[in-house]
Amino acid sequence: KLVAEDLPLLDSLLSDVFPGVVPPALPLDDLKRAVEEVCAEQHYVLSDMFMMKILQVYQVSYLQHGLMLVGPSGSGKSAAWKVLKEALQRLEKKEVFAHVIDPKAITKDELYGSLDPTTREWTDGIFTHVVRKIYDNQRNEQDHRQWIVLDGDVDPEWVENLNSVLDDNKLLTLPNGERLNLPSNIRILFEVQDLRNATLATVSRCGMIWFSEDVLTLDVHYQRFLRVLRNVPVDGGDTAQTQADVAEVLALQSKVADTLEPFLEAEGLVTRSLQYAESLFHVMDYTHGRSINALFSMLNQIARSLAEYNAAHPDFPLSDHQIKEYTTKRFMYAVMWCLVG
Repeated sequence: KLVAEDLPLLDSLLSDVFPGVVPPALPLDDLKRAVEEVCAEQHYVLSDMFMMKILQVYQVSYLQHGLMLVGPSGSGKSAAWKVLKEALQRLEKKEVFAHVIDPKAITKDELYGSLDPTTREWTDGIFTHVVRKIYDNQRNEQDHRQWIVLDGDVDPEWVENLNSVLDDNKLLTLPNGERLNLPSNIRILFEVQDLRNATLATVSRCGMIWFSEDVLTLDVHYQRFLRVLRNVPVDGGDTAQTQADVAEVLALQSKVADTLEPFLEAEGLVTRSLQYAESLFHVMDYTHGRSINALFSMLNQIARSLAEYNAAHPDFPLSDHQIKEYTTKRFMYAVMWCLVG
């Protein structure tokens, strides 16, 4: 898919070649409804751009068995395929299996397999083991969608072995001479920040979906955080054992969210702090996503500390005024620590 800057040019070219022609919309209403249900249950903010990216992943998966989700961290790549996975399960009444692998965290032999030079014994790697298990189809693996998600930088050191898998042959050739045909229900998804080190041989074999920073705006991140804070206990339910305790913790977190909401508006304090932080010198490449993730972690700690205090002092719980005062002071400290430095 094209990046945002190319779309006006493409639309202009298409209108010149096909004047007055309006492309028909794909019949994806059922899938859209399933996506809306999943996003509502998992507290995602379903913007038009995010919906479009989810549908693009679905469409490209029918054209190519290799997909590259390209974009900076925090642009919604993981969320898009996870929401689509859950939506397809509900729509098709079949489980979709996702095998997530970080290829940069393991060696090439651990990824594909190795041949013992002494005994000539072959040992499957993680990727080869997953493909072989689906290929053998001992538990009807080929009756379900199988997604192999490679979450890491794409570089020739490990990805060149997949060129024969990604082309029309769909053939995985192992160093021991064995060949495995890729079943038709497998899709290989690459989650990558950029294609700086990727070769043309690999890129030309995959379908591309570009996730720009415009897919998830700052306002979407804020709304997502507040929704989760109001509906999911930050302690994971460890402190609150009963349903009444969970309801009490969520009521407390809602008060914290109400206090934080004015600061998390489109042009609020957090946004202005991010704009200022971007102008400062940083040792690492600065991104809004990394900064607000650190901020959200500290804001979750505010709710966690308040819940722990109330649990330890059931006879003297904090008042609404005390909750607001504590939340505001800790919020200011978190902004100074995470955003401004």
